[in-house]
Amino acid sequence: MQSKRCVQPLRGYLALRGITNAELARGVGRTPHYVGRCLNGFERPSEGLLDDISGFLGEDVRGLFVDGDAEADRIAHELVTRTRAASGVPKRLEDDRAVETVAAVLRGPS
Repeated sequence: MQSKRCVQPLRGYLALRGITNAELARGVGRTPHYVGRCLNGFERPSEGLLDDISGFLGEDVRGLFVDGDAEADRIAHELVTRTRAASGVPKRLEDDRAVETVAAVLRGPS
């Protein structure tokens, strides 16, 4: 178990792809409870789970699980920058509701 809870950047990635925790859990053959605990930083994912999630999503997700807030912030920034560039979204969001929505997704549940 991690000493300090850190919501994992993979949560934001899943939200951007429209994949729920339950869908991911079903796709990797784990319980939604266990997957949720890993995504919310309460447990470290096993190597098997990392392999299964990577297979389910079609890309390696190891870089989207981190140990601290600073690393999570860096990964989240890179993810948003990549996604923004790929989708043609302007660099600066002018819609305050959109900014709050993105921030809420990246923060995870309260």
